[in-house]
Amino acid sequence: NIKSDTDFKIFSPVGCEKCNSIGYNGRIGIFEAIKTDEAIEKIIPENPSEREIKKIAKTQGIFNMSEPKVSIIMGSDSDLIVMKDAVEVLDWFGISYELTIVSAHRTPERMFEYAKEASKKGIKVIIAGAGGSAHLPGMVASLTPLPVIGVPIKTKSLDGLDSLLSIVQMPPGIPVATVAVNGAKNAGILAASIIGSSDKKILNKLSNYKKNLEKQVLEKAQKLEKSGYKKYLSDNDRSESRVRTEQKGERKD
Repeated sequence: NIKSDTDFKIFSPVGCEKCNSIGYNGRIGIFEAIKTDEAIEKIIPENPSEREIKKIAKTQGIFNMSEPKVSIIMGSDSDLIVMKDAVEVLDWFGISYELTIVSAHRTPERMFEYAKEASKKGIKVIIAGAGGSAHLPGMVASLTPLPVIGVPIKTKSLDGLDSLLSIVQMPPGIPVATVAVNGAKNAGILAASIIGSSDKKILNKLSNYKKNLEKQVLEKAQKLEKSGYKKYLSDNDRSESRVRTEQKGERKD
């Protein structure tokens, strides 16, 4: 049995392509898996049942079987490019989650069942992203006692203003905590804050996160004051250009 922390990597339900391909259903929560696909294949049988996965977890000592605390849902897979920001935040804070697609208009029965069952699964917060008419966050909020965070997705026609107003203009009694257009990162941080209100470990991470933000701003202020605005902007332009080049895989050393 490999038990060294350096031999493992934490994945959330949709964070491990190999585990999805062998039938992991995303309802057990986060777990730790050996980095290599070959090693995973040796330990996990093809198309394992939930019972088999739990048995493997117990015998191998490589899984953290915590239930998902946050649900991240979106109306369409095209929203994932935005909603991944919330996923990355929760990964950083070490908060377990599940991620799926629930359309208020195209799968209303699925939405109804999902919202009704969320609290029974141990979910504490729901992050819902939607664009256009964007009824998903509000409809889910009307069906669950859990806090719902709405993420308005930017649209081509109205730049996300339609999404924002659809989500934020909720009637009294059915609140949705609405972040900025495409503000999934803040949705993840807000979800972490809600979880942190009853989890000291997460609360400490949030405190350190905000202290780091303060540090970054003070460092930038010092650099600007020392170098002057022209050099500051010039250095930033070069840095951003280098990042863009590296992202495109065009860097030449």
